[in-house]
Amino acid sequence: MKPYVTHCALRLGDNLAHLHFIRHLALLHPEDRFVHYAHATYLFQLKDVVRDLRNVVLMDLDTNGHGDYWSMVPNGGGSIDAWKNAGGFWINHPLKNYYAEFFIEFFHHLSARMGLESPFTKTEDLLFDYPCLHDPSDNATCAPFDFLVINSNPMSGQASGFLQVEMSSLIDELHSKKYSIITTAHSGVNCTCTAFAGMTVTQIGRLSQACKYILMVSTGPSWPTFNVWNVDSVKKRVVIIDSEIIGLSKNTEQVRTVHQARLALVNAGLL
Repeated sequence: MKPYVTHCALRLGDNLAHLHFIRHLALLHPEDRFVHYAHATYLFQLKDVVRDLRNVVLMDLDTNGHGDYWSMVPNGGGSIDAWKNAGGFWINHPLKNYYAEFFIEFFHHLSARMGLESPFTKTEDLLFDYPCLHDPSDNATCAPFDFLVINSNPMSGQASGFLQVEMSSLIDELHSKKYSIITTAHSGVNCTCTAFAGMTVTQIGRLSQACKYILMVSTGPSWPTFNVWNVDSVKKRVVIIDSEIIGLSKNTEQVRTVHQARLALVNAGLL
């Protein structure tokens, strides 16, 4: 059993994308062992992605306070840095502003570093498809809503035009139109909130399969909503993000501000 060891000292979204890649490598190489290190605060969210695979192990990226945030490595070294900009790969790449196209290239690059072939060749391969994301026994996430609103704060500067007060106002306007709404963070509006319900990002991704529309800022909890089971069921998705083109879903419009998101909903006949 050959071990492959990777780590990513960045945030939840970066690690979710990497583990999607790792699970597909693990499926192709069941005789090998894949170990991934991430910050302990994310491990309980990440476990769902690989829960069904015996040859994938998640470990706490504990550096005992040594090293800066961007250059953390597991104690002992010998791990491949799975951050997209390790060695300046992302910042110097011509496709850096095109999420899907870039990650196809990046995973080929990362696979080569591991001495393997990438399992991903097309955009559709990047959509999450892990079993926990479509668990029929998870009745708590099956209730249908008109709108899933991902209003958790973006943590990596990817949506500089996002303001919580403006998003809360837009949620209130949608609520006044009698839409059923579930949000990922408290908005001050009388609607269901996944944070208050203690839902994981996997449960939010499962919930997205029962929602007609998604209004979202690009941030960690949004990524499992890009999955193989809601490609056709989500009728409209509005994403608040600065300049990166995600390119993972149909019926999607990207905007830079909440005001522009509102206009997109108006133009779609939803407001």
